[in-house]
Amino acid sequence: MEILHLLEKLTQNCGVAGYEKPIADLLEDEIKDIGPVRRTPLGSLICTVKQESPDKPHVVLEAHMDEIGLMVCDIDDRGFLKVTRCGGIDRRVATASLPKSTFLSLICPDSGERTMVYPSSNSA
Repeated sequence: MEILHLLEKLTQNCGVAGYEKPIADLLEDEIKDIGPVRRTPLGSLICTVKQESPDKPHVVLEAHMDEIGLMVCDIDDRGFLKVTRCGGIDRRVATASLPKSTFLSLICPDSGERTMVYPSSNSA
């Protein structure tokens, strides 16, 4: 059950491109026990896993910690959102509507506060 709890924390934490600090803080806290952690000037985390000896092979594990997001630019008279990309989302795969199980995560740019908005089941 511990891995499920960690997965939930990782997926529910904010990490939209450009606002990675909350997820970086969480990851740093989660990996600090396996070795010293430092941040690069651009916010990447580097953890040197405790080695048995310097002559043993080194392994590098690399992963993204940010998530793709959309920024609302305008709301038209009918309530449709016009958005711009945050991160590397390919507009060819961006859908025009959300699946019913999906939610929007709105982030206040000033405070970084995150609000979850679930689509109405009555929407067409």
